[in-house]
Amino acid sequence: MTGTIQSLDNGILILSVSEDTERYIRRKMEQQEAAIAEIRIDDGRLISNEQRRKIYATIRDISKWSGDDPERIKEITKFDFCEKAGVEYFSLSNTDMSTAREYLNFLIEFCLKWGVPCQEPLWTRAEDIYKYVYKCVELRICAITGLPNAQIHHVDRVGMRKRKAICHIGMRVMPLSPEWHDKVHVENEQAIYEQYHLEPIELDKYLVKKLRIGKLEYAE
Repeated sequence: MTGTIQSLDNGILILSVSEDTERYIRRKMEQQEAAIAEIRIDDGRLISNEQRRKIYATIRDISKWSGDDPERIKEITKFDFCEKAGVEYFSLSNTDMSTAREYLNFLIEFCLKWGVPCQEPLWTRAEDIYKYVYKCVELRICAITGLPNAQIHHVDRVGMRKRKAICHIGMRVMPLSPEWHDKVHVENEQAIYEQYHLEPIELDKYLVKKLRIGKLEYAE
């Protein structure tokens, strides 16, 4: 969905949107107590050659995994992305960098969710590392190797406290295979993250509930 910024004053942003967009927003607000929106500013920059390369490489990986034609995979995933993101149909020849970035994130999350084998580690393709690591935590996939059944490594140490007895919301974590989990405990942990261009993410209530670790609320 797109709109035009009319004014910004003291943290209040006023947008003008189309009638279709207004109906969509009103419907969403009726369905949930609070509607949260993500604002992206189009700075006019077009998709880069590197973005296009990563997108087509990921489409080819999905094509090989599914046995379907790459062109068909591209069209199916683009339509699915547009519907879920609420954006207009676009061309990879001249779309903006922001849309290309979000579409690439969409493809990477698809590969993580369905275990699509890729020709290169997905962290090398991810442009939003935080989103990539978040999805890996959610699905318990090693952020380095892409292997399933990852262990949730606490960057913020739990120490002697009982894990089930405390609230983990706000703690930084990294999903790692058993081998890499052992390594970060004995080697330079920060150097490893920098080598693989990764960054820990903070657990939120959704992840704590999803992973079933600790309490959902802080003790009074």
